[in-house]
Amino acid sequence: MFERDLSWPLWGVQSLLVITVLFRIKLTQYGRFVREVHENARLSLEKEHECYRFDVSCAPERNEVFLYEIYADATAFDLHKNMSHYLEFSAVTKPWIEEKNVRRFYMRKDNKDG
Repeated sequence: MFERDLSWPLWGVQSLLVITVLFRIKLTQYGRFVREVHENARLSLEKEHECYRFDVSCAPERNEVFLYEIYADATAFDLHKNMSHYLEFSAVTKPWIEEKNVRRFYMRKDNKDG
């Protein structure tokens, strides 16, 4: 797990963007993909000050990798997708991916819906 201090008083915002990604990876490339995604997570937190969390969870018995990411907002996530480390990760791993499902959620400070 890779994360920054996630205390609400430090954020100064009312909501955050949560991104989840579920990958199904080709069996022959699973280990390589896991190494690459961990490096991408590390670099995202190191280089992107509005990326607050980047968890990588693995289910090798299903060739699946699940990501849980938290960003300050949609602009921060768009910046992430244009960073050199992400572009390199995406280009290298694209042929290894059988399926990819990306979803957006919002985390509110007051824990209310909407």
